[in-house]
Amino acid sequence: MGTRLVAVLAALLVAGGAGSARSSAQVFVAAPSARLASTAPAVAPTVAPARALARTAAHQDEPDASIPPEFRVAPWTAHYPGSPDDPAVWRAARERLAQKDRAALPVQAAAGFVLTFLDASDRAPTDASSALAVLLTPTPPEVWGVDLVGPAAVARGLVRAQARPEAYGTWADALASTTSRLPSGALARFARGLALESTGDLDGGLELLLSEAQAEGPVAPIARGAAFELVRAAVASRMRLWLGAWSARDDALPEHPVRQAWPVMERLLALGEGRAAWWAWVRIDALDLTAEELEERRAALLARLADEFADAPWMDQVARSAISVATEATRSDLLALLERVGERATSDEVRAWSLFARSEIVAEVEPAEPKVAADLLERLIADHPGHELAASARPRIFALRNLCVGSQLPQFDRPDSLGRTLDLESRRGRVVALVFFEDASEQGGALGVLDQLSLLFPRDRFEVVGVSVDSDVRAAREAHAASGREWDVSWQGARNSAWPVSWDIKSFPSLFVIDAAGTIRARDVFGAELTSTVLDLLGQRGTGR
Repeated sequence: MGTRLVAVLAALLVAGGAGSARSSAQVFVAAPSARLASTAPAVAPTVAPARALARTAAHQDEPDASIPPEFRVAPWTAHYPGSPDDPAVWRAARERLAQKDRAALPVQAAAGFVLTFLDASDRAPTDASSALAVLLTPTPPEVWGVDLVGPAAVARGLVRAQARPEAYGTWADALASTTSRLPSGALARFARGLALESTGDLDGGLELLLSEAQAEGPVAPIARGAAFELVRAAVASRMRLWLGAWSARDDALPEHPVRQAWPVMERLLALGEGRAAWWAWVRIDALDLTAEELEERRAALLARLADEFADAPWMDQVARSAISVATEATRSDLLALLERVGERATSDEVRAWSLFARSEIVAEVEPAEPKVAADLLERLIADHPGHELAASARPRIFALRNLCVGSQLPQFDRPDSLGRTLDLESRRGRVVALVFFEDASEQGGALGVLDQLSLLFPRDRFEVVGVSVDSDVRAAREAHAASGREWDVSWQGARNSAWPVSWDIKSFPSLFVIDAAGTIRARDVFGAELTSTVLDLLGQRGTGR
């Protein structure tokens, strides 16, 4: 896919708007184009074949079966032999595409995908009129709709500051002529906005996108989304530069990127781009508000999300990110938002993620409430049995109900890769450290502390029991023997083997400290905290041992 495709699409799109809509005022302070271009995420196209094309463009070794055969280079060559400069070839293609795919993909969008694949195989026409004049002839206004934005959105994800427009002048001229005949020129301005941003003119692209975002018509919601993605990517890029200047104590420290972008995000929120509210909630600390102002503004943003956007299809992304940003201070507000979203959403994806996120937040921020977290996952399984989250919820429920601090350690009876089982019950009466680990040759870190502790106390008082997930069992056993460790080890042979999967162990090393009565007293404590925990359980703290 590479440079030539990038060049064609850039030339096509940059010429798509008649005249410049740029004003003298900057909408968002410009940054170096190469840095912006390298971090801008793709805007998701609005039709399934467009999404499939975007995925395949990024992963050529993983073709997507949902792409119609006409969009793949080899079938195109078979169906339409002859020169791509022959208009008859393109007329035949138009008829075929219109017959098979018109309901799902308008001819204009299909043309964009065909052109990209032909270009990738060095079969792009040299005469623009042979393709564009035939395939990009506007259809009636009621047909072109939002789907016509497909090629522009796909292109925006692929164009990356390597344009050679001088090599594709005839293509650009032909597209400009065609798009100028579209209703109100909306697609031309939208496409030009995407292209300007992709080639580094952030202010010019953003202004065009914002102008379309506040206009009426099918392009407006797509333009709002594109403008939001543009600003979000720019802030992420500039934050790295700002943090570098801040850590270097640069006297010429620029304004914080979040404060720069705030007015634009507020404008987008006013236009109905709800994701701007979540973006603002997560980053509002950058505004240096008082505690009272911060609480008031955060509450207002969450209220707006719950009242106006609870049923938005992107709310599953809010739920996912809520897991990572939740703190003790924000926990109750986020849980209230997610509960409201779950009640109002019509999308199974959003409802399932709201339940899962609530469970994770309760479990992480309030570990003393494992039953509440487990009950939410039980509801997830009952309400959404076919969802992928439901399939992975049962091990998590088991862990929440049986593997929290204060629970009795359950027995695991299934044999390991060597046919052996570990009898955890037989170790009652001693303090046990049960560690799931991957690298048997590790000498420092958590395993090193366990080594030291195992040398301090006899095995009938303190014992280390290991669960190895190293895929090379033979090499792991040899490394274990060479280390001089005398731990009893279950050789599972894989991260996704029975024991770690059924106990919801996802990171390694993972550690349980069990007292003499078989009760879990600590989880995932390492370093000095691990040492003090074991010494406390053995009654050895302060004895000099």
